[in-house]
Amino acid sequence: MIALNNLDEVIKVIKESPDADQAKERLMKRFKLSELQSQAILDMQLRRLAALERWKIEEEHKQVKALIENLEDLLAHPKKILALIQTDMRELAEKFGDDRRTRIAVDAKEELSEADLVQDEAVLISLTERGYIKRVAASAFRSQSRGGRG
Repeated sequence: MIALNNLDEVIKVIKESPDADQAKERLMKRFKLSELQSQAILDMQLRRLAALERWKIEEEHKQVKALIENLEDLLAHPKKILALIQTDMRELAEKFGDDRRTRIAVDAKEELSEADLVQDEAVLISLTERGYIKRVAASAFRSQSRGGRG
């Protein structure tokens, strides 16, 4: 918008600059722009200055200002942030949610023993001469072929 409002002066600054880096620095100094803004002005094509393109830039500027106001309002009111999160979560639940597949049986009762909690797998148990006992999963060993190690 700064470039559009001061179009003649921006063009003059760019024309009088010996190279793009100088033009960028002069635009930054003259119009108090950031480096990113001045680079965007230099990258802008002249066809974007036509009436239709100018209108598009102004519309984009209005949209960005409205978005900034909305975001600042959200930052100022934490309850609005929570409401927005709730709305997003509801939309996600509607889009991706499905009915519960598990059934909770209130009247089902089963007694668990300590043996039920131990994993059922093949193990190797080794006992040393000193009385130490070691339990190792059978999958940790490979079977021995003829003349091989295992």
